[in-house]
Amino acid sequence: MELCPIGTNEVGSKRLLFRRFILKDNLSIRTNWAGDEEIQKLYSEPAYKTEEANDFLKKVIEHYQSEQ
Repeated sequence: MELCPIGTNEVGSKRLLFRRFILKDNLSIRTNWAGDEEIQKLYSEPAYKTEEANDFLKKVIEHYQSEQ
């Protein structure tokens, strides 16, 4: 069985929504995980400051565009 990439699709329920990142998510990702040193150690990454978070988001958003 071969996997067929379908891109990043929005999936949700009454209480939860999975969606693509947007640049406005900078504060949210830093607050929830990317700015936390302990969490980032698990990914062998330093905690992100504003600029690093922006770079991460831009990279992910560029990847979304290549999915289309």
